[in-house]
Amino acid sequence: ITAGGDDLREWPQALQKGARLLKVDPHYMQEADCVNQTNAGDSRGCFVLMHNTPTSKQRYNTTDELLKYLFSPEIQKYVTPTPTTADRKLYIATCFKFPFTTDICGSSKEAENFRSLADDFFAKYFEMQKAAPSGYASVELVLDGSINPAKSCFAQKYRPLVSTWISSPWDAAFSNTTDNAYDRFQVLNVEVVPL
Repeated sequence: ITAGGDDLREWPQALQKGARLLKVDPHYMQEADCVNQTNAGDSRGCFVLMHNTPTSKQRYNTTDELLKYLFSPEIQKYVTPTPTTADRKLYIATCFKFPFTTDICGSSKEAENFRSLADDFFAKYFEMQKAAPSGYASVELVLDGSINPAKSCFAQKYRPLVSTWISSPWDAAFSNTTDNAYDRFQVLNVEVVPL
């Protein structure tokens, strides 16, 4: 999946080829910039799937559409185990983008709105996961980007989801303690330098 598009229409091709780890980039936009999105009208803003800086003039896939798609029959035909296939769990890295210089754990309006929208997104995900029909493949989100346990306000949130680890906090590479959330850094996400 391209990092700059997050176009859900591309997913069937990747899944048919056996992809089991995909990445999306929920990028936070303020309410005024969400007018062309399907989830417009929320005073907190919205999340659109776009790695680069989104524009209010463009229509993007949203996190609401992502959740509907993850638990739809359309996607399940690619990932539900059959008698001849092994477990086909699907992992989605959610690389959230908070495009402000203010502290994401702080009390700015942008930070509070971002966290509130994120709380709603993960609450819906857990609810949909629990309500999924028997036999549906497991779809597991992985924390990434602006939402990761290295940030105090997210250290214990959204458990049991795990997070990517790039290189920080360094001690998490050698520890699995829960009080500082080092146990959550389970997915290695470092740049591989060509030889």
